[in-house]
Amino acid sequence: MRTVIQKQSFVGQQDLFDADSALVLDSTFADRLMHGVILSDAVFVRCEFRSVSLYWAHMFRTVFLECSFTDVEFRGANMEQCMFVRCALTRCDFSRDNLGGVTDLSDVFFTDTQQTNCKYDAA
Repeated sequence: MRTVIQKQSFVGQQDLFDADSALVLDSTFADRLMHGVILSDAVFVRCEFRSVSLYWAHMFRTVFLECSFTDVEFRGANMEQCMFVRCALTRCDFSRDNLGGVTDLSDVFFTDTQQTNCKYDAA
């Protein structure tokens, strides 16, 4: 059974966030380091991400539906079979990680998603 997180606000450097296989609805993430977080098989619906670092996050089969991302770092994240559906991505960073590893987007699905001023250097 999935954990359901609804209408929550995660702002600043608070407790560790665990959303492995969770359903996250109408929630906000802002000014937050989430390095290496496990979001695999999670579903995010109508969530907002502002100034969040998902550096080396595990996002295998994660689905984002109608979410907005502003100044979000995805560098080095495992995004295999990740889906962005009807999302808006603004100034997001998909470039190489600190060890020079690429952020592989070859198996990421962007459907009806707007991408504005995002960085894909060597992604």
